[in-house]
Amino acid sequence: MDAPKQVSGNVDDSMSPTLEFVLSVAGRRVKLTGTPLKAVQGACTWMCPPAQSMPVEGTADWAVFVEPMAVEAAPVMPATWSVLLGDYGWPRLERTVSAAGSTVAVGQYRPQDALATITVDRDTRSTRVLVPAGATHAARWVDWLVRAYFGGALLTDGWLLLHAAAVSFGGRVVLLGGAPGAGKSSLAHVLCRELGASFLGDDLVFVAPGADRSIEAIGWPTRVSVPLELAGAPDDSDLDRRHVSPTWHRERWLASPAEYCAAYGISREGSGRVAAVVLLERDGEGADLGLLTADDGHLAFMTDLLGLVGPAAAERHAPDSRTVAAFLGHLPVLRFAIEHVTTGTAELIWPQLRSLLDAERIS
Repeated sequence: MDAPKQVSGNVDDSMSPTLEFVLSVAGRRVKLTGTPLKAVQGACTWMCPPAQSMPVEGTADWAVFVEPMAVEAAPVMPATWSVLLGDYGWPRLERTVSAAGSTVAVGQYRPQDALATITVDRDTRSTRVLVPAGATHAARWVDWLVRAYFGGALLTDGWLLLHAAAVSFGGRVVLLGGAPGAGKSSLAHVLCRELGASFLGDDLVFVAPGADRSIEAIGWPTRVSVPLELAGAPDDSDLDRRHVSPTWHRERWLASPAEYCAAYGISREGSGRVAAVVLLERDGEGADLGLLTADDGHLAFMTDLLGLVGPAAAERHAPDSRTVAAFLGHLPVLRFAIEHVTTGTAELIWPQLRSLLDAERIS
């Protein structure tokens, strides 16, 4: 991966040298330029992989410029928010100005965080982000915009978004699916830790047809959710307690893909050819390929309703379960019934999974 290029400029105590580089995913390119350093590098940390850092020379499909916000330029808190992006109502966006070819919006990434200003110029195919000094979460708008652009571009280009985890064995990708709480993330973790698989994605995966009826997969960067009963977490980690069933609670460590892989010594890949699908069954309930269907909630970060990184997108809807099942129907499927994924589960599933992978390699 090419190192980001530093561009000379004025620097004070709160600023760093301007960085400039291009990120590329599946033929789409976004150019990032600006300061503060953390905001620009954060986008690369989240997106690479699956993105690759490319030489600055040449044209890009879109450009994102990042600048520190002057105190006097701080926007006013909106009375209402028209776009709520996350499960808990955060991040939030509100459009303040809309004219031919341009849009201005304010965003609050987390409660109590300072507001960022996002200005779009469609004539120059660019977005400018003003980030308040010292606002840790506000800098995350940069990587959100980059992910929103690439996610929307992949959907426009015909890729399907799946609700699944994914790992890779020597470039052969295994999709892991099942009902909510079945153990997709847990299985991905033990396959990586115990069998040396590479990590692609914890929750969302893009797929598209390749040559000779193959299916190409791109692991999408979301926060990784690791059950604490499978592995401890750092003392300063972000913990989340979730109800998996009415009687079972799980504490999980939440981390970025880069933090997760670094903490556990796991290798990370961005894409590969799908070799097999594992469907987890629980409580006597069967599983089918339709369970890999992403719903509209999963598309929130790929649905650029305000047109902040391109033309305003119409509301996108995930394909239904029959579409997903038909698309993946020719792949070998392993159905694995287990109540809870634990250490040792990888050894139980490996003989059957290895047979599928070996058969795919021979074919």
